[in-house]
Amino acid sequence: MSRGRILGRVSIAALVIASLASPISAQDYYYRYKGTWGASGGTTPVTPPVTPPAATVTVSSGVKPNVGQPFTWPMSASGANGAPIAGYAIDPVIPEITASGTNITGTLASAGSYTFQVVALDSEGDEMGRSGNVTLEVLPPVVLNPLPDRTFTAIDKGSDFSFDFKTLLDVDNLDEAVTPVLTWTKTPADQPPGLALGETTGILSGKPTQAGTYNFQVAASGYDTTTGPKSYTINVNNVYLDVTAISAGNTMTCAVTTAGGVKCWGNNSVGQLGDGTTTASNVPVQVQGLESGVSAISVGGATTCVIQSGAMKCWGGNTNYQVGDGTNTHRTSPVTILSSGVSSISVGNNQHTCAVHNGAVKCWGYNGNGQVDGSANGGSIRQTPHTIIASGATQVSAGHATSCAVVSGSVQCWGHAGGGIMANTVIYDKQPPTVVSGLTSPTAVAMGEQHACAIHNSGAVRCWGYGTDGQLGNGLWTNQTTTVPVNGLNSGVTVLSSAPYTTCAVHSGALKCWGRNNSGQIGNGNTTNVNVPYTVFSGASEVEAGVGVTCGKTTAGRARCWGNNSAGALGDGTNTNRLTPVDVLAL
Repeated sequence: MSRGRILGRVSIAALVIASLASPISAQDYYYRYKGTWGASGGTTPVTPPVTPPAATVTVSSGVKPNVGQPFTWPMSASGANGAPIAGYAIDPVIPEITASGTNITGTLASAGSYTFQVVALDSEGDEMGRSGNVTLEVLPPVVLNPLPDRTFTAIDKGSDFSFDFKTLLDVDNLDEAVTPVLTWTKTPADQPPGLALGETTGILSGKPTQAGTYNFQVAASGYDTTTGPKSYTINVNNVYLDVTAISAGNTMTCAVTTAGGVKCWGNNSVGQLGDGTTTASNVPVQVQGLESGVSAISVGGATTCVIQSGAMKCWGGNTNYQVGDGTNTHRTSPVTILSSGVSSISVGNNQHTCAVHNGAVKCWGYNGNGQVDGSANGGSIRQTPHTIIASGATQVSAGHATSCAVVSGSVQCWGHAGGGIMANTVIYDKQPPTVVSGLTSPTAVAMGEQHACAIHNSGAVRCWGYGTDGQLGNGLWTNQTTTVPVNGLNSGVTVLSSAPYTTCAVHSGALKCWGRNNSGQIGNGNTTNVNVPYTVFSGASEVEAGVGVTCGKTTAGRARCWGNNSAGALGDGTNTNRLTPVDVLAL
């Protein structure tokens, strides 16, 4: 097992074997040995060199590192017949590079190519084997180029948004196999509201919560460098509410969405928004349990009722049992009052409610003027639905102290009779159902506080009762004890609605209003009362007059409101009164 040549005649006088390592297995041992030899009878010690079993060293090249950036390349060693490898060396020596365990590591201060071999060593520091030539290419420092311009398409409030700023990233001197590890920042961090930038991902995502134009800066940093801040702009558009029906009450409004659900907005002191809370909102909120199937809606005061798949459900203020569930507990979410067969509903402004149920008119709630039961005993509150007209009814309207219905081709009214509200000279309360004269084949009736109007004779409108605010629309400021025609509305009226002192109609596709205008509810840009119809806008298909608030629907389905907005009843996200229509926000 000796290496080299021994000249002359050699006599092995002795051989001493010294174990250098513990047995690795029952058969495999690794020894260093020495012996003595002599010539002409002399002996001289000799230690033949040892050649351990050869080891195979393999280096797996990794990514190209950059100047100043640490790198790690994996390596492995095998063979040596089980002989232990005690360490490694780099040949030639490169001070910044070391090899240990299963990795080659280091941090280079200069760019360029470095060629070396990895040597496996035994415990005596002797070589057991080495790798082939390894070439390490060190790149110059990483350069993060400035982020480029980017024009963002306007996005809708509440919609999902996501953009990956890494797609704009341009990096020099980085191995193409490397995914940059960077820190991303956005300034201001809360702009646009609802969108956040992932610190490690560079993805801007979320749902914008406010409309507007938002300017912000984005920067990426890493590898001891940065892109620098880059300015961007995102425009967030409002999303507006499309509806099939709308109804305004006293400081709050509700509508049926195109999906058949219900959303409400405005005052919520007694749960009239129906969302299970008493928190006001100047934008629409979803009514609990009414996501679909609703075909009609009526708001009066602080109480709301709907028809959902033939059933009548109500919620909100219930001081005088106007919800109809037999209690006077305010309801913050809908309760079922009539389970089927309901075709028309109306909630009055003085805490009573009526419905057409299988052709019968039923009313409940406050009855101080006989507006619920039409009896001389008016004043006794009806806690649950009471039948006032047994059959033949197609539509009902509950006013303040009077109720009216379309019954078998006529309009009948009951309750308070002052001011000509019955279209006659009777002035006392507690009137039973009385037919209103002067109407031909009426199809709809709309009650105000002490006035009423009806569509008759294939689209003409006539009104009667109090007229001191111009609510009769006949160009006068006086009460009328007989029905009078409304100026210019001799035909073509499809929708009619009356508030306490204001009346509105859809006439040949134009929305028109007249009467009291103290809060701008006429929509003509001022607060002066009007005694003839004023055209608010064309392209209308629905209108509803509330207390100081008026709302309409365009032929495209867009909900629009105007008037008193102190409680957010216009749904435009503000509490600013509006003298002309504004679109209702969807959220």
